[in-house]
Amino acid sequence: MKLGTIGRGLLPFLPLLVGVGLKFAPIDQPTGEQRVTLRLDHDVVEALRSSGKGWQTRVYGALRDWLDKSWPRGDA
Repeated sequence: MKLGTIGRGLLPFLPLLVGVGLKFAPIDQPTGEQRVTLRLDHDVVEALRSSGKGWQTRVYGALRDWLDKSWPRGDA
């Protein structure tokens, strides 16, 4: 584990934390994606969730399709 992936405030406690078996989750590497918070009406969220597993991926796909078709890219 790289030293940079551990919060600096935890460094003094690292031997103690590892000694009790605490494991550190890897820090997500930048992928070009950004986490956002989006507020939607309750009925919209329920309808999306009711479509089953993978609903968030399908929402992303729909947004991507709309963006590709509708948003000006500025390409000449």
